[in-house]
Amino acid sequence: MQQKYEKELEQVKKEAEKALQEAESKKAEALKKTREAEKAKKAAKQKEAEAEKAFRQAQQKTAEARKRAEEAEQQTVLAKEQIRLAEEEKEKAASGAGSLSRYIVSVLQERKERKNAKGD
Repeated sequence: MQQKYEKELEQVKKEAEKALQEAESKKAEALKKTREAEKAKKAAKQKEAEAEKAFRQAQQKTAEARKRAEEAEQQTVLAKEQIRLAEEEKEKAASGAGSLSRYIVSVLQERKERKNAKGD
């Protein structure tokens, strides 16, 4: 009976050790998975931070591009106004030159007529 009891005790002890080993193995596997999950979580957070940074940079570049476009539009408007004013000045100058030419021709004509009248 004692032998049977010792045998059963030995059997229970082996089963307990086996269960303990299995539990340790499962615990190690669970820890490994936890570490992997934490690594993945950390990598995901890092990627999210990088994406957010890239998004902010894109927003900043977009704002800068809009500002440059607005400045270019303003410069275009100013350039068109300067062209219009220059064309007006050109027209005034051409008109003035025409009047001056007519005046010079008129004065020269009068001189010629006076000279011809003196010569007669």
